Amino acid sequence: MPTALIRRVSSWLPLAAVTALALIVRVAYQAELAGSPLLSGLMGDSRVYDAWAQQIANGRWLGTEVFYQTPLYPYGLAIIFKAAGHDLGVVRLIQAILGAASCALLGLAGRRFFSTGAGLIAALLLAVYPSAFFFDGLIQKSSLDIFFITLLLALLGEFGARREWKWLVGLGVTAAAFTLNRENARVLYPVFAVWLWFAFREVPGRRRVAWMAAFTAATLAVLLPVGVRNYRVGGEFLISTSQLGPNFYIGNHPRASGTYEPLVPGRGDPAFERDDATRLASKAAGRALSAGEVSDYWLAQSFAYIRDQPFRWMASLGRKLLLTLNAVEIPDTESIAAYADYSPILRGLRWLNLGVVLPLAAYGAWVHRSRWRRLIVLYAMFAGLALSVAIFYVVARYRHPLVPIVLLFSGAGVSGLLDMRLRRSRPADAQAKRAPGPPPSRGRSGEPGERRTPAGRRQWLPGLAIAGVVAIVANLPIDAARDETYLNLGVLLAQNRRPSDAIPALQKAVARDPEYAEPHFRLGLAYQDAGRPQAAIEELTIAVRLRPDHGDAHGALGILLRDQNRTAEALLHFREAVTQAPGSADSHSNLGLALMEAGQSTEAIAEFRRALALAPDRPNPHNNLALALASARRFDEALPHFREAIRLEPANYELRINLASALSAAGKDAESLEQYEAAARLAREAGRSDIAQAIIDGVRRMTQRRDP
Repeated sequence: MPTALIRRVSSWLPLAAVTALALIVRVAYQAELAGSPLLSGLMGDSRVYDAWAQQIANGRWLGTEVFYQTPLYPYGLAIIFKAAGHDLGVVRLIQAILGAASCALLGLAGRRFFSTGAGLIAALLLAVYPSAFFFDGLIQKSSLDIFFITLLLALLGEFGARREWKWLVGLGVTAAAFTLNRENARVLYPVFAVWLWFAFREVPGRRRVAWMAAFTAATLAVLLPVGVRNYRVGGEFLISTSQLGPNFYIGNHPRASGTYEPLVPGRGDPAFERDDATRLASKAAGRALSAGEVSDYWLAQSFAYIRDQPFRWMASLGRKLLLTLNAVEIPDTESIAAYADYSPILRGLRWLNLGVVLPLAAYGAWVHRSRWRRLIVLYAMFAGLALSVAIFYVVARYRHPLVPIVLLFSGAGVSGLLDMRLRRSRPADAQAKRAPGPPPSRGRSGEPGERRTPAGRRQWLPGLAIAGVVAIVANLPIDAARDETYLNLGVLLAQNRRPSDAIPALQKAVARDPEYAEPHFRLGLAYQDAGRPQAAIEELTIAVRLRPDHGDAHGALGILLRDQNRTAEALLHFREAVTQAPGSADSHSNLGLALMEAGQSTEAIAEFRRALALAPDRPNPHNNLALALASARRFDEALPHFREAIRLEPANYELRINLASALSAAGKDAESLEQYEAAARLAREAGRSDIAQAIIDGVRRMTQRRDP
């Protein structure tokens, strides 16, 4: 083998080894999670992406609405599902491979922007960076974010070194693909366009204009078809999504916390986001709004707040900037802390976070400050992406694309520290080999002793000071969002009719945040579904103590107390449930039922009428009101409601029994017999032959009593 080829292969071996390590770490991490309850179902955005991808794979490639969420990831999932079936294990493996490839791309970028050593260190940091392989294991688009940002960095490095058109076209295509995966990535287009014009002053202006045109054309070649698609299905030309306004409002209103909060409290599920944003905006406007108009409405609300309270808004923005740069990984639906409970690898590496690598990056920027013209595109990318996160709201996955840029500079910082260490060790090695005699001069900058002189210290001490300040800022203790991973998992398991599995998850949620009412509420419901009413009452009692305005918890507690014949206590909670949720038909119905049991039929009828006014198209309010009226022997009023309930749910044999009983009490025996016979037939069709026979036997006895 030629010597040149050997050298070339040898130069790539370290990066190949780091890439292999990255893949091993990701596969091992995913193996650790196998069988854990966290993989028992999909939560939040993961569930939405999976359902969307299955629809696409089943033939709905065009869709029917303007995109509300970025489409690239679900379309990628759909392609995998078409090729390999609905196998999330395959998806996670592909994401692990992309994560390892991202390490290689970052190493290449580091080689171009800094040095081979700096690139290798950056790649190694990404290989073992815990949030990187954590996100690679989720059914989330964050894995693609890292792949695209590292590919952009590698393409920037190659174009800066070679200035060939193919790298520029690749840059445009990748920037557009990144935008279709992460909405705020569109901020990178002006960054790259301005960089192409100002960073290459030695290149003739005509050529720089041609570069910008080629980059723009490549970007539009990817984005324009999406705009055309949105126009075709929704009548609005949007090159990505229509959620700009709602997302901006979440982070920019008087009560904004700086992280995610749903527009409607308690409806943080992504399945509700579009409907809630549209419903609230349309209600405020007094008419149905299009997707673009909904976005404009929420933007207008935010800008009105900014105009009215500019200083409060600036303070909020400052807090969000601190959250963006903080060591804490702010959880969204699933947290790195919860997954660390089941992964020794993740748990052992959690110390490696932004609070560690950001100070190293600051030192790296100082070491290479003289090369700022070449590195300015990296500074601009970091600033643009950081601001584009902070201007909205902060969660870990939104700021995740910043990580590779930080690690590039961290690699340069560590490389600089190692170089300084090597330079300081060389004089001792040389001294050991020298013959006895006077020591060499150490006073001039750049010679062996320069690090010990004032001039030498000026080369590195400010960098360490800056790194120290950044370390303090990045590790400030800031209250962030609650970790609701186990709560979300428990709710998912309970919804899937697995209360016994939901209980341990919800117990963990309670243990992690015992003063938070929602886990107690959900645990109470799980106990109820599992047939443990006393435990359910205890948890629901805690929930209403912690949050007295929790109407659903009051309602659930009232039902349990009523089942235990504790009607007086149940009434108190049902009344509170109605107070907290006056628009809930169920709350009024529950209160009415308890009032009936307490012998307060007049008030019960009033509550049933309120429930019916709120839900006229549901059979239960009609049935409840009819039963109350019949018990008061107001049959002329009761019978129409019984009949309406049956019209709304004609296959319900219980409704037929209620009507038959009321007809019998009203002296309409022939009609009553018809309804009993219909009820018996429906019960038999529903597989309840026992109930059908009981109805027939009851009718026979009733007939015998009347016709001795």
